Amino acid sequence: MKTFQAENTLTVQSTENEIQVIDYRTNKRLPQLIADLEAYKALKTEAEKAEKQIKAELLKYAHDGEAILLASDGSKVSITKSTRNMPAKEAYTQSFFSFNVQK
Repeated sequence: MKTFQAENTLTVQSTENEIQVIDYRTNKRLPQLIADLEAYKALKTEAEKAEKQIKAELLKYAHDGEAILLASDGSKVSITKSTRNMPAKEAYTQSFFSFNVQK
């Protein structure tokens, strides 16, 4: 078990790793950075859910297969299906769709 202390740190005892706890309680910027990190993590999660829902809807338009979908604004999305054969040890095939949007 190790004990250590440095400037602006609290004493930490650890059996495996030395982890420094730095005291920034007087720092005004750190709380905002932490709040921003949490907010952007939540946005990322929401965006990933929305992306999955949109891709599922696009696959419905493509009748669950490969297609090029043309939109009224001139944009298009190409949907292609790829298959990946896994090594003999795992011995399975994985299929997935790729989406390429062009404007």
